[in-house]
Amino acid sequence: MRLIRLLNETATGGLLPDITFLLDCPVDIGLRRAIHRNKEQDMEGQDRFEQERKQFHESVREGYLRLSVKEKDRFIVIDATLEEKEMDAVIYAHIRPLLGPAKK
Repeated sequence: MRLIRLLNETATGGLLPDITFLLDCPVDIGLRRAIHRNKEQDMEGQDRFEQERKQFHESVREGYLRLSVKEKDRFIVIDATLEEKEMDAVIYAHIRPLLGPAKK
């Protein structure tokens, strides 16, 4: 959990968002996607983060899932194995009520 807190503080500059969308998927799928993304962007296959052992990624995932249970009023866990458009729709369904009435 210390690592998760450090990652969050580093990524957000210490800010705590009102809503956090946790895009969750099995580690194997996430790593495969990251490596594919890196290749598409002409990066050298894997960066330092992807080179970590699978157990590291499992621990980080488990830490975020525990945090999402602990802070269930803030976290919304999204199944990241859904198609991109499906994930977009789920996220938008959570955000839309916060945007107020649509302007004409």
